[in-house]
Amino acid sequence: MENMTEKIKTGYEAFQSGTGDVPVQVSGVAIGEGDVTRGGSGKRTLWPRETLEEAADELEGQPLATSQNHTTDGTQPQTPSEAVIGEVTWSGYKPGVGVLYEAELDDPEIARSVENGRLEVSPLVSRELEPLENSDEADYIATEITRWRDLATVWDGAAPSNEITVGD
Repeated sequence: MENMTEKIKTGYEAFQSGTGDVPVQVSGVAIGEGDVTRGGSGKRTLWPRETLEEAADELEGQPLATSQNHTTDGTQPQTPSEAVIGEVTWSGYKPGVGVLYEAELDDPEIARSVENGRLEVSPLVSRELEPLENSDEADYIATEITRWRDLATVWDGAAPSNEITVGD
């Protein structure tokens, strides 16, 4: 989208971005197939196809959030209301890629940062883990996602494949 300067009737100029209207449709990858994460728990966790495919649809309907209270230490059971900036409107699994999503983003400032490529996403999930033996890559394998709490906009997400972009 092309940025433009618009003359306002009061006589001053204002910057108008293509993301001035909300909600803004955003999309991307929440967790990639085969990603190894080291989130707030510090556990190097491998995310296999089977685990992601089984739980992908359950991300739909969860909040899109800021990074407020996006930690495993003392995490609230719900996303704080002041952190909610939208909602995941669709999620699914794409073989060889991972968990994809589409969401509505209600915050124009965060939408501008997304449009400028400055943010990623990071899901806050509850999961079942099993130790991995003889792996230099990861200490654990995620065997089940028991709950998606939210998908947070962050500067640097835990999964190498995670992303958020403006559009479908």
